[in-house]
Amino acid sequence: MKKSLVLLIMLLTLYACGIFRGRIDMNQGEISRESYYETIPFEYIKDKIIVPVTINGEVRRFIFDTGAPTIISEALQKEMKYKTLREEHVVDINSNKESVAFVRADHVFLGGLEFNGIPAMVNALEEVPWSCFNADGFIGSNLLRNSVVQINKAEKELIITDDINKLDHLGERSRLELDRQSSPHIKLSISGEKARYVLFDSGSDDFVNVNRDFFEALQKHNRDFYIERTGYGSGKMGMFGAGKKEKVFRLKLDSLNFDRTTITDPVVEVSNTGNRLGAKVLKYGIVTLDYRNKNFYFSSPGETLPFKEPKRSGLGFRPVIRRDTFQVGLVWENSLVDSLGLEPGNEIIRINEYNFKDSLEHSFCKTWLNDILRETEVFDIRYIDEKGNFRRIKMRRKEE
Repeated sequence: MKKSLVLLIMLLTLYACGIFRGRIDMNQGEISRESYYETIPFEYIKDKIIVPVTINGEVRRFIFDTGAPTIISEALQKEMKYKTLREEHVVDINSNKESVAFVRADHVFLGGLEFNGIPAMVNALEEVPWSCFNADGFIGSNLLRNSVVQINKAEKELIITDDINKLDHLGERSRLELDRQSSPHIKLSISGEKARYVLFDSGSDDFVNVNRDFFEALQKHNRDFYIERTGYGSGKMGMFGAGKKEKVFRLKLDSLNFDRTTITDPVVEVSNTGNRLGAKVLKYGIVTLDYRNKNFYFSSPGETLPFKEPKRSGLGFRPVIRRDTFQVGLVWENSLVDSLGLEPGNEIIRINEYNFKDSLEHSFCKTWLNDILRETEVFDIRYIDEKGNFRRIKMRRKEE
């Protein structure tokens, strides 16, 4: 099996299952038309769906995130002066807690559809890493809760309609459960284990993540899997930053099943950030979310599909942004960077010509979004260790 060192591939996600704990009813607001069928083109960048949204006569960039409530940037709120509903304490997937304002957003246009009275969270999206996307907000499930939404990654199209019968490419139907902010959950079965409802999170660039309980159930019943890799640290970014250090596992399974589709020999991850099916599932087929009737559809080329292993997917470490610094988030055991002494929490100053100390946003966004270092063979890394000492290591990409 080939293993390779890949740097600067960061799993940046907003996992919104449990992100909002408060008294505001997010399921408010309305759409301007009763009968509609809108096709919205989107960009697909780092497993994020970027859709054009028109507000105040200007086209903005929003991330379509089924696992999140609707969110707008602080800059957009300052411009629009939407009515503030109240402030609430919000907990993200890493259990980071902050007090944020919620507003009522009006005149939000997706294609020819106008949405009014939509509760939205206000957040500082002008900061790294969110600034890399130049996004003004997130389109969350609460905005689309009365619609049917089809996601076609191959065509890079989002279809929003009021009637499931207006759509093609549906596939089989299964039940959809909605949480208090209308985020969708579907049944997922791993290696024959009893199916559980997991969040379908289009804002997550995972394939599948399972929590400790799911993992322990697999272990208890001796299901067919093995631990491919073990890591330590925090490699996931939530809305308010990285999480606490923990053990993370990558599991190789015999199968994974959802909506009558089986994916063979998949690799999934175990962490404490919750059970979810992420955006990488979109490369296997077309997803349709019938929020109105609480149904889920998945149209794929066949009922049994092989897992698509990412190219050069073996990661030596995952970086995170913490306190406006570029840090080592998670290190995989027995990787090259592990043997050379990199540890979670080390601040990375520089990799080759990219200076993260003096130009964090420029260097991070350029290298991460464009995968500039993906094909780099030789790395010169300068960092600060846990004792505050400046260190420097040089390495060559290694494949076995």
